[in-house]
Amino acid sequence: MVLYKGSQRMGAVYYGSKKISKIYKGSQLLYAADPYKPGVVILEKSVAGTYSFTLNTKRKVQVIMVGAGGGGAWARYAATYKRTENGGSGAMLQGTMTLNAGIYTVVVGQGGTSAKQDRPMYESAASSQATNGTATTFASQSAGGGGGAYAQAGWGSTNGTAGAGGTATASTGFTATQGVDGDTTGVYNGYGAGGDGATPSNGKDGYVLIKSI
Repeated sequence: MVLYKGSQRMGAVYYGSKKISKIYKGSQLLYAADPYKPGVVILEKSVAGTYSFTLNTKRKVQVIMVGAGGGGAWARYAATYKRTENGGSGAMLQGTMTLNAGIYTVVVGQGGTSAKQDRPMYESAASSQATNGTATTFASQSAGGGGGAYAQAGWGSTNGTAGAGGTATASTGFTATQGVDGDTTGVYNGYGAGGDGATPSNGKDGYVLIKSI
């Protein structure tokens, strides 16, 4: 809620030198200070999970979202024939949007789990399928996670497929950067990178930044 003195909007309310955060009339909340001035980071997370925040007033925000990367895959047969493949990186969405006062939820995608199989001679071929990274989502926006890699190794031959890059569709005010197949770098500062097949390693978790502007 915003307070006005006549037609002038009041940015903050003070009692003497003390800044007031909330004003009540009985049990009714009349005023709540907005802690998110322009330039303030409202939420920034790079660990998979569900997070929430509250806006007391309507606010325009900058948003950056990156989906999680897929896991890497490793397969070896008879200690001789080996195949490794990297997971795909997550897609990114970035742009601006206007949010009304309310409670908002953000889901940061989880990196895909790597896969590894090592088989001795005379057994069936070794094969491993890593899992996909999951999407990072917020306010109907979704930055897709990268795909998990696949690797197979048998007598005299190997095959495999790098994890596919995640995808995203840009809505009004946003631009999309698609994930990259078999990408261990990521499309934004290493967030949502695919897992390395040589180790193999899990995909990196996604990322979200919501900043008041």
